[in-house]
Amino acid sequence: KQGEIVALLAMHPGGLTCERLHDLQCGGLGESNTTKVAVSRLRKELPVSTSPYRLTVPFKADFIEVSKLLDAGELQKALNLYTGPFLPESDAPAIVEHRQYLEESLRQAALDSKDSDALIQLGTVLDDDLEIWLAARAHLPPGDYRGSAISARIRRIKAGW
Repeated sequence: KQGEIVALLAMHPGGLTCERLHDLQCGGLGESNTTKVAVSRLRKELPVSTSPYRLTVPFKADFIEVSKLLDAGELQKALNLYTGPFLPESDAPAIVEHRQYLEESLRQAALDSKDSDALIQLGTVLDDDLEIWLAARAHLPPGDYRGSAISARIRRIKAGW
């Protein structure tokens, strides 16, 4: 839960009220006092301001950098930084939404690029994304040695349906 709070504060550099942070993390369920307690504990590790809660030191995070790189049209740099889903174990509503947004942004950028190397790189991270692997195979240069491995992966994904 601490990681979720740090991520949410990093996503909102202008700060969040306790109630808003609680809503983003818990979807409005439970008591906001639990959020206050969690932020209080977090302050032992990171400086967090009060009302609104905000990180008071410069903070860099891969998930933020990946978004910035995509916005700047730097797909390859974004792919190099993206190592997998954003906080994959979290079920916090705002984290789930951002994880899906980030993954779909990468997918669309890779698909739009028609760059087989970018598609293969992302496909390796996403693993079972059939659309990515089909596009990677479609955009491989003729005779590329990776074609048979990509075809095998596509067959494996289809067999799992």
